Amino acid sequence: MRYADFKTDFPLSVHTRTQPASIFYHDHDFLEIVYIMRGSGTHRHAGDDFPVHHGDCFTILPGDRHAYLPRTSLTIVNICIHPSFFSQVRFDLNVISGYKEFISLEPMFRAETSSRYKLHLNAADQRRVEPMLIGMERDLHDAAGGCISAAGEFLRFIVFICGRYHDTVLSAKTIRSDFAGKSDAVERAIAYIEANINGDIRLSDVADAALLSTSRISARFKKATGLSPIDYLIKSRIDEAARLLRDTGLSVTDIAFKTGFHDSNYFTRMFRKETGKTPVAFRSGQ
Repeated sequence: MRYADFKTDFPLSVHTRTQPASIFYHDHDFLEIVYIMRGSGTHRHAGDDFPVHHGDCFTILPGDRHAYLPRTSLTIVNICIHPSFFSQVRFDLNVISGYKEFISLEPMFRAETSSRYKLHLNAADQRRVEPMLIGMERDLHDAAGGCISAAGEFLRFIVFICGRYHDTVLSAKTIRSDFAGKSDAVERAIAYIEANINGDIRLSDVADAALLSTSRISARFKKATGLSPIDYLIKSRIDEAARLLRDTGLSVTDIAFKTGFHDSNYFTRMFRKETGKTPVAFRSGQ
């Protein structure tokens, strides 16, 4: 599913659907927050099955394949967020307690943790959240300024949800430690890559820096960044090469060697693959 399918220019869309039958595997090019409004069933995410019930709230990351198998008629509210929404928000959402864990870490490590860190709202919280969701969906269908009102309601919703995640799921020290350890491994891998961008880096070097096996860091890294460690290295090298092409007078060959490419022809092919232009064309603005 693609955000363009919603036929809206606004980067936030809310849809309530009742599913009496299964929803087969699909993925999205946007972030999705799911709230189970009624019923119960099974959420199949990345090949694993997890039970879902009224009051459950969780995130689906872009590109994650998932499906639903209702046990009873399942009413789901999908909050669909285009990536451009976050660039338009005037404050840093990462400062919200529980935001990073709810939005990124729980879905990233859902299979590893058997979904035991999922958020479930109690009856009082359900009564508070459900009118927010109904109001958001209504406002987004109101052409006369409703989108701005819906965006404000969404921010109130996300603050409330992440606060509940922080106060309930993350209240246990062992859970906070578990999430911190999983996040730290990817951050160690990224730091190692960026510190050795012009060196000969092997996957085993990245794994050693992250204190994980090559298979485990590959899986976690791909979940966190959307790229394998080696693809992330190549992209980082191309980004640095583009900066050097813009800001210095170094030759293309010198830039290739400074960014870890020991063959200028290979560098040109990879630069063109990443940017759509050769280094010479990029520098000249063609």
